[in-house]
Amino acid sequence: MKQIKVTFSRRDVHKEDPRDQIHLFWDLKSTPVSRKYFEALKIACERDHLYRRDRFPNFPNSYDTEERIVAKLNRAIDTINAHHPGLVPERAHPGMTQEYMNHLHVYFEKHRGPMKNPAGIYREGANEFREALDELNLTIHQYEDVIIRKGAGLVPIIHCNFGLNDVVKRYPLADEDFDEFTFEVKFGSWFVSYCEVGKPLHDIWRDRDAEIGHEVVIPLRYYSADGMINFGGGVDAAAARRHTENFHRWWDENKADIEALGFLKHDRKNSLGNIVVAELNRETGAIRGLPDDGIVELLSGYQWLSKVSCLEEAEKDLSL
Repeated sequence: MKQIKVTFSRRDVHKEDPRDQIHLFWDLKSTPVSRKYFEALKIACERDHLYRRDRFPNFPNSYDTEERIVAKLNRAIDTINAHHPGLVPERAHPGMTQEYMNHLHVYFEKHRGPMKNPAGIYREGANEFREALDELNLTIHQYEDVIIRKGAGLVPIIHCNFGLNDVVKRYPLADEDFDEFTFEVKFGSWFVSYCEVGKPLHDIWRDRDAEIGHEVVIPLRYYSADGMINFGGGVDAAAARRHTENFHRWWDENKADIEALGFLKHDRKNSLGNIVVAELNRETGAIRGLPDDGIVELLSGYQWLSKVSCLEEAEKDLSL
């Protein structure tokens, strides 16, 4: 069985030491899209560096405090405005709402442009400007994850990213891959990240986003090596059905606007939910025998992604 191996380290240890590391393993699912994702991940592991290795929103003892995230947002805004004065006139501050985040995100959508056809200001901009604009996007979502949705019981998530929007290699989803989208998820499920510039329909519903431009309402049609790992409670079939029903009620209330954009209610290419490509192997290593909360507590002490590896066969000695 093919596996994904992730090495986690303690955040405050600058020189990697095996005594300050743990390893977790994910068993690859047998679906076609899982196998394609594995090959994309293998290429990324060999060629690219992990980016933002510390994205562990909603874990205990998280480094992501509101003060730090606000400061990070303002650093990105300052860098953007240093290259193009006044491009982002607002400032980040504690207590921001989802509506304010939606408003800030419009600057990214407008000045980044689509993945296939970047805006001129982004395409021709200095690397520092491009990186700051991408950082603005990531940090907006970080604030949403850690601060805004925390009260709603958002679960611990680990983000595994291999680069910013302008360097990540994307691959088109095949028709059969759209059958794999689901709201069902288990503790430890590894799923494909959203790799478009914009928002899928589900996120627009969730965020009640009234500011998003019609041109950036983009269901996921591609995959990359980037992934996300769920470390919250699972979503079973009954809960997934309720989630779908709530989404469809929102659709019915906004039917004219949504269908004017060319979307059809039950089209599987609306890409609702996530594509799960691997499941956590709970019989190995440091997490063997631990309950869900025990695994989360263990990982809270190792909030740094040191390495991701693709294994063609499961390791025989998984005791680390």
